[in-house]
Amino acid sequence: MNMVCLTLATLLLGGWRGETVNFRYDYTSKSEETYAPKWEKAPEGWETKAGVMRGVKFVTKVHGDEYSYAPDRIEWNGTTTLLKNGSCVTVGQIKIPANAKPGVYDLSFAGRNVKLRVVNRLLPPPKNWKTLVTGYWHHPWALARVSNTRPWSKEHFDFMRPFLKYTADIGLRTIMATVCDLPWNHQCYDPNWTMIKHIKHGGKPGYGGTGEWSFDYTVFDKWVEFNLEMGVGPYIDCYSLCPWDYELWYHDESGRPWHFNAKPGTKEYEEYWTPFLIDFRKHLKEKGWFDKVCFSADERSPEDVKACMDLLRRVAPDFRVAASGNGDPAVFKGFKLVGGYCQILSTIDDKFLESAKKTVENGGTVTYYVCCAPEKPNTFINSDPDDSFWLPVYAAAKGLSGFGRWTFDSFPEDAMTDATYACWPSGDTFFAYPNGDPSWRYLGILNGYQNCEKWKILKAEGGEIAAELDKLSLRYDAKSAMTKKDGDFKELIADTLSILNRE
Repeated sequence: MNMVCLTLATLLLGGWRGETVNFRYDYTSKSEETYAPKWEKAPEGWETKAGVMRGVKFVTKVHGDEYSYAPDRIEWNGTTTLLKNGSCVTVGQIKIPANAKPGVYDLSFAGRNVKLRVVNRLLPPPKNWKTLVTGYWHHPWALARVSNTRPWSKEHFDFMRPFLKYTADIGLRTIMATVCDLPWNHQCYDPNWTMIKHIKHGGKPGYGGTGEWSFDYTVFDKWVEFNLEMGVGPYIDCYSLCPWDYELWYHDESGRPWHFNAKPGTKEYEEYWTPFLIDFRKHLKEKGWFDKVCFSADERSPEDVKACMDLLRRVAPDFRVAASGNGDPAVFKGFKLVGGYCQILSTIDDKFLESAKKTVENGGTVTYYVCCAPEKPNTFINSDPDDSFWLPVYAAAKGLSGFGRWTFDSFPEDAMTDATYACWPSGDTFFAYPNGDPSWRYLGILNGYQNCEKWKILKAEGGEIAAELDKLSLRYDAKSAMTKKDGDFKELIADTLSILNRE
């Protein structure tokens, strides 16, 4: 959290010019039954928000049947009924203008005095961050379902705007685009369909025989242009040359769908992808996007990744390739992953960090991620709220290019009433709610990314503060973080903010 400390009398906050400060505050009152938090005093012209946290229902264990509630959904300008002990969880947000005068400001939020110290340093806009924010895949088909709109209609795009803005505000640099149907099989409540229609003309019914291919890029182009308009990008991660169950889809001239299975390296696989790669390369060159596109292999075997790369070398050798892994990163040794490598937190060790540091120093990119694992630190409904801060800052502390998470708005059946979905921990698949409300997990991640960027800026400057950050980085340890108890990060976060917000 961006809360330096909490005293009985005053909330003490700090931040750079251009930073958005988010904090939680447990409000208590013995004289009220309902309450609507607000900023009673704030600098004129500054953008502020006040809200209450709503309890969200979730299953406490994967495949379990015991439910609980945890505060997560934030309703800005909301009114809440106080608990029996006269309390409620409130959330405050204040955006420090880039041209704000440095100094200490006396404010008031939810009846509590607030002192905000504005540091005479400027946090760049997210699009200019050194931190590489990846993942946070948007799920257009889930957003179409919850909004009851036709996919790719004007109404659909309008509904998606606030969700893309959320990710633009945390500096998301990668656009997720699907170039085949069901690249991850059917792991989410809503399937991911292709954004590029593969059409086969002539030949035998089903796969096989001769025939020409054409490709409809209408949806792909609209999606990329929309992301760029909303501030997401400029990189485009294409999924996938290696779908999880090896199933490949296309349509014949009549519009009838067909599918077949083909592993990378087989004749059928290469006959399917070769004409597409040639045509796709030409299309991207015409759009001016080619140098931003990367074919991404998500948790695929080294053998599959190598076979995909071999095909690219023969057909379109200037395409970029990236990979993410949840095993030993050494299996990718010798692979030229020019689009970068992303490793799951669970398998990060000193050897990996040493190798990653060399890669980054030589101009490469190495990031890390969490998903349904590890159990902690993570961003589930019932995760320690401090985890959301720790996760991005860990990347800066260890010299990694950045941090990402796999999805942003892949909703279960009815996320407004129950966050549970299948075998994934509750909250694993989304950071905002179908009605557009953010979660505290999102605001915590926003705090974390801003402070990750501040760390990178100060480290690059060198000097005394950089030396202190080097010493502090030793306390950011993945192994101990995965065994820690809730609340164990509080002192570490306070010490981190004390250094990062120093003049």
